[in-house]
Amino acid sequence: MRYTPNVISYFTSQAGNTAETIFRQPTNGPELDIVNMYCEEHLASLGVNESLSIFLEPKLNTGFPDIVAVFWDKEVSHTWPEARANLTSSDMAIVHHVNLVGQIPVEQLVKRFGTRKTSEMMLRLSDSQVAEVQSDEILRKPLSNTFAVKRIVAIEAKVRDWSKGLEQAFQNTLFASESYLLLESLPNSQNLFKNAERLGVGILDKNRSVTQPYLKSKVGSLPTSHAAWLFNEWAWKFSDNLEA
Repeated sequence: MRYTPNVISYFTSQAGNTAETIFRQPTNGPELDIVNMYCEEHLASLGVNESLSIFLEPKLNTGFPDIVAVFWDKEVSHTWPEARANLTSSDMAIVHHVNLVGQIPVEQLVKRFGTRKTSEMMLRLSDSQVAEVQSDEILRKPLSNTFAVKRIVAIEAKVRDWSKGLEQAFQNTLFASESYLLLESLPNSQNLFKNAERLGVGILDKNRSVTQPYLKSKVGSLPTSHAAWLFNEWAWKFSDNLEA
């Protein structure tokens, strides 16, 4: 079954169906204006084959990135069971770890979480089919079946203090495959591009799409972190209103 590509959905602090995803209440001002404008004029018009979910200021361990654009393949998620929606953030941390190391002994989880919580976690992982659950260990499954995200593009907006913006954009490389600093206008400073290139951060202004940046972001592999798995789950879980 084919799904309609280029479906766009927005998730913000006002989204009623995203109670488990914590967002920061946006502050009115020039940076929020740039964020809203950029989403409407540039991200919404991207010609891509994947579905696109846009998260504005989601809460992560690394902070509140202004924009996170998640490009994902609904074909991959087509066979995921509804039980996958019951997975918790802690469950996804285990999934990320098992995908890094290949397998986790159950006794290791019991030592960390206790018998009851481990049993509940194993049941959720089994029902969701996100990992292979055996009596004594949890094994990873192929990413091609469990991870639908193709790109995670983080964008940090700054009107002033581009150096602070670069620091925040660099933090976003911990979970995103691409990270950009979005400026209202480019400052007259060679240090901006020098430092951005050193950090692997791309440079945009309000007139440049991510397809034509002033400086391209370094492109990393996915999933890089627990947060990347969270975006994988959120994009799928909260897409029940998307037309199939």
